[in-house]
Amino acid sequence: MTPTELKQVERMAEYIGLFYGKYFLQSALTAAAPANDLHFFYLMKKFSVIYPEAAKETIKSISRHLTYLTEELVVFSLFDDSLNYAEKTTIGNRLYHTDRPRNILPNKPKFPAIVWRDDEKPLLSSFVGSKSWLLFNLLKLEGKQEWLNIPSEHWHNFEDFKKAKHFVDSFLCTNDSAERGIKLITDYKDSCFGIEEREYLAQVVEKHRMSFKATSGQASGQAYNKKTMESVFHK
Repeated sequence: MTPTELKQVERMAEYIGLFYGKYFLQSALTAAAPANDLHFFYLMKKFSVIYPEAAKETIKSISRHLTYLTEELVVFSLFDDSLNYAEKTTIGNRLYHTDRPRNILPNKPKFPAIVWRDDEKPLLSSFVGSKSWLLFNLLKLEGKQEWLNIPSEHWHNFEDFKKAKHFVDSFLCTNDSAERGIKLITDYKDSCFGIEEREYLAQVVEKHRMSFKATSGQASGQAYNKKTMESVFHK
């Protein structure tokens, strides 16, 4: 390995260890997605001071994936257990005092234009807007939602909050989570050798789903062969 290559590996290790690793592992936590995305963006802005070229491409990629900072989805932060009470209260108050439209047509969210002032990270509440009521409209949570106007440590006492939180917690996060799903099925597929074994595998999975109404199967690392598949399929 040349000195240049070694330096690149060291820089990549620093990037993964200090920044990317944590947020990759938390990528499936839907309620935490807005706060995580914003903080990761903020860290990359600071990282760009040290390694501008490395951070440039990451920032460019982040700018194309701001879905959870849009008006429609930033309210997922209201149900983020890792977010401090004060910030959640601020988000709730901002939404409570934002006029609620009668109808919000579901549409492709518009990415926010993030304004970075000096060395400060924008508040999540600054991304709240009238379309932030979409979640409540879709869940048919009517009324003023008074719980939004009180300290967030008391929200768990309200039924509408619990209903919305249950929905958000069960909502599947995209991006890295989806990519990991693709990687998993790719590894699963590659555990078979040859087209015929892959066809048997597909039939076994389909049979299992029809029989048990579930999608979980055996561990992806387990070796499958034609005889094993035939015995399972013809049980």
